Amino acid sequence: MTDPQRAARLWLAVAVATLWLLSVGGEADAAIPAATLLPLPTDVLPPSRPRRATQLRLVSAFRQGWTRILVALLNQRAVPTGRFVPELWPRGATAQTKLHGLQLFPLATSETYP
Repeated sequence: MTDPQRAARLWLAVAVATLWLLSVGGEADAAIPAATLLPLPTDVLPPSRPRRATQLRLVSAFRQGWTRILVALLNQRAVPTGRFVPELWPRGATAQTKLHGLQLFPLATSETYP
């Protein structure tokens, strides 16, 4: 592809399509009852880093969005638009513990390099 404007339009279309799939998949993921999700295994080797997830996701949000849109098109139904479902921020002592060691910005040093 030699035309940069055409490439920019293509990347914009890919970005919008990805956002659409993730929004529809996120809506589908939020609709799954928590009782049907598998719990994280605790008897297996401990993870090298702490996991933030409390439940395992069997199908990605991207795949769930793709499936819902494809099923709607094949059944000649209205195509879902999707929406983003925000997760609640942690509150209390657990939030402070998680943020305790977090460094948001690198510290300025007095050393300069040529």
